[in-house]
Amino acid sequence: MKEQRWKSLVCVDTVDSDVGILKAEDRSVWVGKVKKLFLDEYAMEILPKLRLCEDNVMEKLRLYANDAGQISRILGVDDRSIWMGKVKGLCLGVYAIEILPKLRFCEETEIEKFGLCAETQENIAGILRKENQSIWVGRVKKLRLYGHALQILPKLRIHGGGRIESLLKTHSLERVAEILRARRNNDWRKKHEKKPDYIYARILDGGVFEFKFR
Repeated sequence: MKEQRWKSLVCVDTVDSDVGILKAEDRSVWVGKVKKLFLDEYAMEILPKLRLCEDNVMEKLRLYANDAGQISRILGVDDRSIWMGKVKGLCLGVYAIEILPKLRFCEETEIEKFGLCAETQENIAGILRKENQSIWVGRVKKLRLYGHALQILPKLRIHGGGRIESLLKTHSLERVAEILRARRNNDWRKKHEKKPDYIYARILDGGVFEFKFR
């Protein structure tokens, strides 16, 4: 099959339910290699139809949905059935967060910047019903959680996130962030800074929680 390369694929328009691509079988639309993929609102419905090259490396994947109906088709597919390959930057906005369990990344993926933004708890209702540490995302360098997205932190399974996992067993999410802010404490640094799961967090303006993993 001829290799295709795209610098970016952007689709932000409303997709009519009768559009041909939505009638296609899942993973039947060959797009090859894509550096950037942006899908907004009803355009997200085409995601399961796309087939990326197995060794695709994506610089940025951004998905945004402001209505639950815009992701209804995707929620019907199996978990980890939508192949994304390696992704360096991942941003999911509002209801798009709900499809995170459906995405499958390369085992060697290291996400440099991972952002999740939920305006209300309703945006993440489905994920909140998932078991803790059931959503595998692999290695992450920087994780930013906006608004209500902080609530899904226990659901994520992040390589090197053992420090967070142990704290979540005995502390609230807000308290975890406060504890990790104390990274400059000499005793804490001496004990943890040489370990592979060394992390720290801070609270940015507007209540944004930022976690960094090393």
